[in-house]
Amino acid sequence: MSINPNFESKEYRINPYSMYRSIRSNSPVCQIQPGNLWVVTSYKDVEFVLKRDDLFSSSGFKAICKPDWLSEDCHRDMFVLAADLPLHKIRRRTINKAFIPRIINQLTPLLHETAERLVNDLKNPSPIEFVHDFSYPFAGAAMARLTGTEDTQNIDSIFEWLRQTEKLSPVKPSDADILSIENEMRKQNDYLLSIIHDRKTNPRDDIVGELLNAELDGEPLTDYQLRNILELFLTAGFHTVTHSLGMAMILFARQPEILQQLRKDQSRIPGFIEELLRFYPSAQSILRQTTEDVRFGDATIPKGEVVLMIVASANRDETVFEDPDTFDMHRSNAKAHLGFGLGIHNCIGSGLARLELRVAFEHLVRAFSRVNCAPDEELPWIKSFLSRGVSSLRLQLTG
Repeated sequence: MSINPNFESKEYRINPYSMYRSIRSNSPVCQIQPGNLWVVTSYKDVEFVLKRDDLFSSSGFKAICKPDWLSEDCHRDMFVLAADLPLHKIRRRTINKAFIPRIINQLTPLLHETAERLVNDLKNPSPIEFVHDFSYPFAGAAMARLTGTEDTQNIDSIFEWLRQTEKLSPVKPSDADILSIENEMRKQNDYLLSIIHDRKTNPRDDIVGELLNAELDGEPLTDYQLRNILELFLTAGFHTVTHSLGMAMILFARQPEILQQLRKDQSRIPGFIEELLRFYPSAQSILRQTTEDVRFGDATIPKGEVVLMIVASANRDETVFEDPDTFDMHRSNAKAHLGFGLGIHNCIGSGLARLELRVAFEHLVRAFSRVNCAPDEELPWIKSFLSRGVSSLRLQLTG
């Protein structure tokens, strides 16, 4: 069946899952709008692409890291994200040495203190803005401690930088959007470089300090490489946690019985998190580029094409997950979700993201018994086909 889905449509923004289901059922490998990009939607095909880095190069990420329409000084490298073997293995080893358990474990008390403080501030009968008042400052506390940016950058500036970079796309946006994106990227680049220069003379026990002592092929990391690693940490760290928190609150509003179950038994929170990552993954798609012609049944993706692996579709594949459109925190194979990738490119920060979400939900479900928010069609969904979340979320919370 020939279909031509539009990932820029209003219907897609509100509910992409019905479109994914239609594509999976009728033409699981096809081209979509905008840009006639190729998509892979079934679990087995997404898993195949993730494992076959010889056929599907991570250079596909250059379509959003270094699009033709973006000024060269705003191009991103993201260090490991767009790297293939053997370079990826070398760079990943460098990051692993910095992302050590000692630094991560130091975050647990901070996360509890931050969550408790923010939850107390939310205990107000008036509607609150959850993204700005909880999600960003909570995730920001962890990222700031990790990167040593505490007390030097406010949440609003980080929020605006991330909001603009979410617009990065293989498809050229408007001139006004390009100007806004590049202005924020230049400000953030300058800020991260200032942090790096400061740590060279004022070392701290954080990831920047670890990275300054790390080597790549026997040489110290350059400032450009250090900046790209920090940018990767900040981008991934914020998006996964903030979007997941927002989607959980929307879920609580739609299915209040889930919140009640968690309030009665917090030991269910880890299972809830895994099902949340399956059901509402913050990363909808992963980019790759074909290194040769690749055939999937009746479809052939030509060499050199950018491919979107729709992990959010794979996570709803009925051949792997029974009754996939039902949220079930007791699902036995929920951890089979692909929300954190697979193979050599599995997310290095997945453990930290799970820790942050667990701490946040422990405090939120203890404090609030009911959540109310606007219907999905009235929510401000971000304009991205790589991520899914809301840019703001007004909630009425009941203690």
